[in-house]
Amino acid sequence: MEPNAEPAKSPMQSPSPSSRERLMAMIQGYWVSQVCGTTARLRLADHFDNGPRTVAELASLTSADPDGLGRLLRAGATVGLFTELEEDQFGLTSLGGELRIGDSAGSLGDFAIALTAPGRWLPFGYLFDAVVSGQPQARHALGTDPWAYFASHAEERSHFARAMGSISVAFPGGQVRPKPGAYAGPLIRGKGERPVLEMALSS
Repeated sequence: MEPNAEPAKSPMQSPSPSSRERLMAMIQGYWVSQVCGTTARLRLADHFDNGPRTVAELASLTSADPDGLGRLLRAGATVGLFTELEEDQFGLTSLGGELRIGDSAGSLGDFAIALTAPGRWLPFGYLFDAVVSGQPQARHALGTDPWAYFASHAEERSHFARAMGSISVAFPGGQVRPKPGAYAGPLIRGKGERPVLEMALSS
């Protein structure tokens, strides 16, 4: 297989999935989010500039446990981020390349990190409570309001700020609109409109 060849489609990527398969993929979507976020946090995509890498090489470069990293890479391969070329050797796909951090304008690496870091991730675990009560749950999830949380978590704040800049490049013509009073982050589309990233944080 060529180093930069795209991977064969996995069952979750089948061309005509049944409604049940589609729903299962949606339910399991948080697994994929964390695979992307962890891949970006380890800056794995940035280490493939000179071609395929072995698990041992990547483990040395990222200070990650080789067994755990191998499992992450195989999980990434099932969703198209990497190709498994030989046993314990992987290549980066064009899709995985979108997670580069480096100096790549429009990279979605910071976006993946920001949305899977605790400040954004934990409040969504209380979505049921928010819907039932009609009240934001960020303070309950984080122990403080989001603004205070990000003020005391500089690394998360930095990733989030860069993510917003990357989104403006990745989706030119779109909007990033802070909205106090709620906590959700869906990509929404109005009739005839481009996707809009709605960032909603409790005030």
